[in-house]
Amino acid sequence: MAYVLNVLSSYYQTFGAGIAKPASFGSAELSEVAVAVTATEAGIAAANISFARGFKSDSTGVEHAYLKQSFNGIPIINTAANVAFKGESVMSFGSSFIDTESGTPVFRFHLAVI
Repeated sequence: MAYVLNVLSSYYQTFGAGIAKPASFGSAELSEVAVAVTATEAGIAAANISFARGFKSDSTGVEHAYLKQSFNGIPIINTAANVAFKGESVMSFGSSFIDTESGTPVFRFHLAVI
């Protein structure tokens, strides 16, 4: 079964001097904090977000996280989100996630991958 989904427009926001990471995360791993921030900013359940990769820039000290979206455990292609952290602050967030809540399920044989 495939879903016809409403695509959210690409979204990118910077937070000036940054907004504080949720205090409850303390020294949590980049992957955990990035998923939580993405869920909040994109309005998508954390269960439908997976951490793809991340790194810390030696020259700027900024940590970058890249995430992907899934639906009912199935990865959704061409969706991505990115979060940048510096110290205890979220510096920016961007996403091309889609709205899975308003999708209409359809099955299209010609699109099936066998």
